[in-house]
Amino acid sequence: MSVWLEGIDIKVAEAGILELFVQIVDPDQSPPAIVNTGTATVRLFEVCPQSSGRAKVFNWTTNAFDDPDDATVAAYSTAMSVLQAGSAVTQDSGLWHKAIADVSGFTEGNQYVMRVTHDTMGEEDARWFQYGGIPKTTQPFEGAVAVTINLKCGLAAAPDQLCIVRTSDELNFRAGGYTDSFGNFECQLDPGGYKVRFGPSSSYSYSNPYTLTVQVQGIYLFTCTAKVQPLRGLTFGKMKGMLYSAFAEYMQTTAGPRFITNDTIEDWIRQGHYRVDGQMRWTRVTEDISSTEDVGTYAYSFGDLIELVQVEYITADGTHKRLERVDPDDRLEWLEWGRTGTPSRWTVWNGEVWLMPTPDTTGETIRLYGVGLPEPLDSNSDIPSIPPQYHDLIVNYAMAQAWRHVGKPELEQAVLVKAERTMEEARREPLTDRGDALDVARKDVL
Repeated sequence: MSVWLEGIDIKVAEAGILELFVQIVDPDQSPPAIVNTGTATVRLFEVCPQSSGRAKVFNWTTNAFDDPDDATVAAYSTAMSVLQAGSAVTQDSGLWHKAIADVSGFTEGNQYVMRVTHDTMGEEDARWFQYGGIPKTTQPFEGAVAVTINLKCGLAAAPDQLCIVRTSDELNFRAGGYTDSFGNFECQLDPGGYKVRFGPSSSYSYSNPYTLTVQVQGIYLFTCTAKVQPLRGLTFGKMKGMLYSAFAEYMQTTAGPRFITNDTIEDWIRQGHYRVDGQMRWTRVTEDISSTEDVGTYAYSFGDLIELVQVEYITADGTHKRLERVDPDDRLEWLEWGRTGTPSRWTVWNGEVWLMPTPDTTGETIRLYGVGLPEPLDSNSDIPSIPPQYHDLIVNYAMAQAWRHVGKPELEQAVLVKAERTMEEARREPLTDRGDALDVARKDVL
């Protein structure tokens, strides 16, 4: 069976019209570009429930779902158009659109798949949706028995979990909604057998489908298990607590020759955070500079970037051109020639990026890709963005400063040796390798 409702949108016909939307992107462009041109066609399939074992196909001529021998004929696909926007309704929104005015062929609670094909981009991902139904609320039903479905994880309630009740063959929808704060979902059902599915959920695992046999009014108990949560890493508060515990004998409310304050602990952790993030070259940022500011300028500051990795030039018509990095000494030769035009090369000199030839057109963009500073740790709940297995490095570097502060250089060196060994392992780890730092331009070197 499918995983019911996982990733499914609830679509309803507003004012009697069912609206279908899709965005088509060209991944070969840098950055990926939204496609507004060409031809896109859409096909619709009714996938659940189906007793025949195969999907039905929407006939755009009759507005009904058929079970055809040949689903490729013209009647089973139709063209989409790009939705226009703006006050003059002349701007491409980037959304391909199809409206269905006659929705008599759709059944509330049934599930459908939309497949879109573009003449140059090929087939897009399938979009799965349920027609009708109201998420987050209990559906009104006419069953004779008041049933309370109670979901527990061990002895605790499992609140805010999606519950779907279907007939025993799972072909017909009977009730749906979310459990309340006590883990209860209430509905009206006739006596008989049903199948119940919960989820999906990031917090619980289920043994779907569950069997429900309704006889009399009452509470029917179901159980789930808690998922083991992935490693989230250390929060700012947890890191502070680790240092407080390690240096409790030195903690004071005011600073002294060998005393440590709360503010000092926080500063050391922030410094360790910047050091680890920077050495891993983890935080990547993009910065745009407009050539309209100083047309004819060949040197530009790269702002908040601490390392510059790549430069891209975007012309006024939207063309992206990745520039070639050259030796800083080449800049003098280009300046002597006095060439202007669309840049093709870049280098770094005296903390600025130089473009060659010098830009001579307004309304164009210089896009800088590089390494930046991470978001600062301020709240106790803040978590560094580097992989959680390396959060201990931040604490180690902060601890080294603490040992130096209290006059224990041998312990400082022991912590630093361990930290540098772990950092070297992180640089070699394929999942955390961000490239060779020697291949980027650093402000503090050039």
